[in-house]
Amino acid sequence: MSPRTGIGKPAVLEAAAKLADEIGLENVSIAAIAKQIGVKAPSMYNYFDGLDSLRRELSLLGLSVLTERLTEASIGKSEFDLLHSVAQAQKDMAIDRPGLYAASVAANTPGDDELNAQWQGPVRIFRAVIQSYGIEGEEGEHAMRVLRTSVHGFALVNSIGGFRLGADPDQTFERLVSSLHRSLSEWNQISNPNSTG
Repeated sequence: MSPRTGIGKPAVLEAAAKLADEIGLENVSIAAIAKQIGVKAPSMYNYFDGLDSLRRELSLLGLSVLTERLTEASIGKSEFDLLHSVAQAQKDMAIDRPGLYAASVAANTPGDDELNAQWQGPVRIFRAVIQSYGIEGEEGEHAMRVLRTSVHGFALVNSIGGFRLGADPDQTFERLVSSLHRSLSEWNQISNPNSTG
C-alpha cells in the first residue's frame, strides 16, 4: 500500500537517520519519527514492519554511507597514507553522523544475507589496508581485527566527548595511527620471527 503522505521511503529513512544522529539510535522510535515528519504513527507501518525493521534499514543505510566514505578515502593510497585516510574517514563519520554510525556497527546479523553482504563493504576496505602492508592469510585476519577495533574504539569514544579533558584528541589520534602503522609494518616479522623473507 502506498503511503498517503506522498513522502517516499528514502526520505523517511533519512529523517530517521538524522533523528538518530540528534537523539541517539537507542532513542529512535516509530512514534518519534512520525512526529519528526509530521504524520500519524500508524502511517509509519506503510514504510516499516516495526522498530526492528526500521533499525535494520538504518543499519543498511549506515553501512552504505560508511562504505562510501571509506572507499573515497582509500583511492590512490597505500600503507600509512591509506591507513590514516581510512581511519580519519571513520572517525569523521562517528562525529558527523553518530546515530547512523552506531547503526552501522551493530549490523552483522546471522541469517540476513543482504545485511551481511553490505557489512562486508567496510571490511573490504580495512582488508585492503592490511594487504597494503603485505599481511595475508590468518595473520591478516588478526591484524584486521586489531586495526578495526582500535579505530572504532577511538572513533566511538571521541564521538561522545570522551576525550574532552586534557590533551588534544586530534593529537591522540595521530599517535594512534602512527602506532598502528609501526605495528603493521613489523607485523610479519613479529608474527613469524624465524622467517628469512
